[in-house]
Amino acid sequence: MLARPPRREGHVSAFAFYTALFGLFATFATAICLIRSLRDEVEALANDRSCSGHAQSVSWRRGDILGSCVCRCRNRWSSKDCSVCPPGYDPAQDCVEPRCRTCTNVTDCSGRATTVNGDVCTGCRCTCRHRYTGPNCEECPKQFDSAQDCSACAPGVNGVYPDCDKSCTNAGNCSGHAKSVSGNGILGCQCVCDNAWTGGQCEHCPANVTQATCDRCIAGYDGYPQCQRVCTTVSDCANHADTVSGFDGSCVCRCRNHWSSKDCSVCPPGYDPAQDCVEPRCRTCTNVTDCSGRATTVTGDVCTGCICTCPKQFTGPACGTCATGYEDYPNCFKECTAVDNCNGHATKVTGNVHTSCQCTCAGHWSGETCDTCPD
Repeated sequence: MLARPPRREGHVSAFAFYTALFGLFATFATAICLIRSLRDEVEALANDRSCSGHAQSVSWRRGDILGSCVCRCRNRWSSKDCSVCPPGYDPAQDCVEPRCRTCTNVTDCSGRATTVNGDVCTGCRCTCRHRYTGPNCEECPKQFDSAQDCSACAPGVNGVYPDCDKSCTNAGNCSGHAKSVSGNGILGCQCVCDNAWTGGQCEHCPANVTQATCDRCIAGYDGYPQCQRVCTTVSDCANHADTVSGFDGSCVCRCRNHWSSKDCSVCPPGYDPAQDCVEPRCRTCTNVTDCSGRATTVTGDVCTGCICTCPKQFTGPACGTCATGYEDYPNCFKECTAVDNCNGHATKVTGNVHTSCQCTCAGHWSGETCDTCPD
């Protein structure tokens, strides 16, 4: 048996060597994993940012300055940033090419089709049975009976299936205001309106007629169904009539007392409207009331007429104006004249005795009153 060679100093054992070598390999493998992980994270970020999250892979293309990402879209996604899922593919299913199933009666035609064509990609075409309608045979029109699989006329509808016409009714088509109703939903309804109702569906009641029943005039109106306003003494005769007849615009007033005119609005002279135009007690005329307070004598009464004797400077029935030769009512001062105020020697005279006279002297006469003739 050979003896083991003696151990030399400075030599590393095989175990130690392999241990160190394994540690170095593990470190290198870890670095590779980190690099791959970082690469995956960068690629995932680029996919989200530049490829709408729909890329199978993302690569880098050098550009003018920074370059750009190149998206390799997965499934059927398209466009530069993988944002477009073309028709016929479902973006909710990550744009995987669908299996275009054949359309069926139960799934796509409400179970009411006699034939079904097409697929879910190109579109389903349902041939509806009986009178069902709609893209999916989902509707039974109201003139048909859905309880009988849309194969009979609905209750209350005239006709023989499939010619079902809805009958017109007073309540449904004439507002409940018709005396009679004829027609149907296809030909149209004809309403013969009751009372004063009007309109194609008897829906209107004229003004001035009771709106609830449309069968009589409202208060203050007469002549149904025209219902014109009835004349009244207050509205049409100034409240001065004993009686009134007729309708608005043609009222006939019978005036009381001494009121007159078409609408009894005039109380003639000599009668007092404040006393309802009753024949008055004929009071005696007075200077203050009837002669402007300027008469020298007053005779008569308000029925026969007042007679005022006016001073010379006043004139008129009630002494209400200046007489000729006087001016400035109610003072009525005497006007200046050539004879009275300019010694008969003036060609023109103005003013009155109150304001003073201005004489324009004739010839060589001079002086304030034209009383001086030079020698």
